[in-house]
Amino acid sequence: MHCRPDTETEEDNTTYFRQQKKTKSKSHTRCVIGVFPEAVRKADPVAWFGPAIILALFLIACEKEFPEERTPAPELSVARLTTTTTEFSALFSWNMDGEVSACGIVWGENENPTLENNDGATIDDPGAGSFSSSLDGLVPGRTYFVRTYIIIENDTIYSEQIKFTPTGLPEVITRDVTRITSVSAVSGAIIEDQGGATVTELGLVWGVGEKPTVTRNEGKIINSDGAAEFTARIQGLKSDTRYYLRAFATNEAGTSYGNQLSFITSILAADIDGNVYTTVIIGEQEWMVENLRVSRYSNGDPIPGDPADPEWQKSGETRLGSIKVYPHAEVPGLDNKIEVLDAYGALYNWHAVNDGRGLCPTGWRVPDNDDWKVLVDYLGGPETAGGKLKSAATDPASHPRWDKPNNDATNESGFTALPGGSRTSEGNFGLAGYHGYWWSATEINIFGAADITIGSRNGNVISSIGNKMNSYSVRCMRDRD
Repeated sequence: MHCRPDTETEEDNTTYFRQQKKTKSKSHTRCVIGVFPEAVRKADPVAWFGPAIILALFLIACEKEFPEERTPAPELSVARLTTTTTEFSALFSWNMDGEVSACGIVWGENENPTLENNDGATIDDPGAGSFSSSLDGLVPGRTYFVRTYIIIENDTIYSEQIKFTPTGLPEVITRDVTRITSVSAVSGAIIEDQGGATVTELGLVWGVGEKPTVTRNEGKIINSDGAAEFTARIQGLKSDTRYYLRAFATNEAGTSYGNQLSFITSILAADIDGNVYTTVIIGEQEWMVENLRVSRYSNGDPIPGDPADPEWQKSGETRLGSIKVYPHAEVPGLDNKIEVLDAYGALYNWHAVNDGRGLCPTGWRVPDNDDWKVLVDYLGGPETAGGKLKSAATDPASHPRWDKPNNDATNESGFTALPGGSRTSEGNFGLAGYHGYWWSATEINIFGAADITIGSRNGNVISSIGNKMNSYSVRCMRDRD
């Protein structure tokens, strides 16, 4: 028996051992059984049994002394994906002479990156046959290919590549806060970038403390329709309170927040009768969202309103203020005076508006022409402001509502103009559901004062002059501090 180098060829009549040499590593000797001579195999078994035993023992000794070589096999696994960093871990094993001199990760946007052709590489400590490595500066949503490598002496060995797309946090914008009332406001969110993954939640969070989060807030709204943007009404707020608001968006990488906005809710206005009115902030002004329904002046004196009241009957001569409620029999769906008052408020002549005892709650006033002009101009002018002021509720919706067609109504401002109709100086009621009339505090002449009209057929605001003895709705307002 003898060992021969790899260059020898196998012969049928010989028994030999092959010496193998691994390229770029130290040689090992592996004993491989060849072929027994034909004569020996055909002879008496006793003749070749002894040599066979010796050969078998020799082979066992060879295998113990010269273990079989195994090719290094790095195993690549993704440990964690974050916004701009991807952390990989690698485990590898080998059974050959030569130390691992270097190991690490190579990556790039092209397939099968190498140490010579990549967008990035790391050099890591091989340790005890494993290492971990982080890839920095990745662009969320972009596809990369990554491989581990090990260097044994001068031989570089790569793993199979992995294809992956890192996920980033989504980018979201908080919509401006509008229609701020004493108890509510309107805002929303817009997704600018999903971060390379599906946004699973989009919403708003708010609170009295800065930077509210999805776990620390006083209120949260989640958009449920899956759209990339939405607008919603924030409700349940406290009056005259500063709130902080942020949009948020969540994907598999986590939750991000939009720009923080702050706003102060308007105050609740209460008249001397105890009626409480919701209010809304429009620009630098604060307006009641409901028509006035108080029955007394601010000093407690009653406003004449009963046709049998002599003071009311002679109000045209003495210029006394008066109040009247639109007849419920002429408003289908309402059964009594209280329901009409709650839905559309009361109707007042201009003398009640101008009475020095005060019609509006303390701190509030009846707007003059300049106040109305500021409001209308803020909403785009008289050709379009009416639609932004009108309630969008339209028959057959429940009261309060507009009769059809209620064209161009969006109530974008939150003013919620309602069609309370009017009463003429002759005592005739009309146009409830179709027109809303509101007094201005501005006197035009001895017989007339300025008023504002909004109708169901279009989105216009009409400024005109009304007879002081006519009875119209009243909205109170105040300037923001």
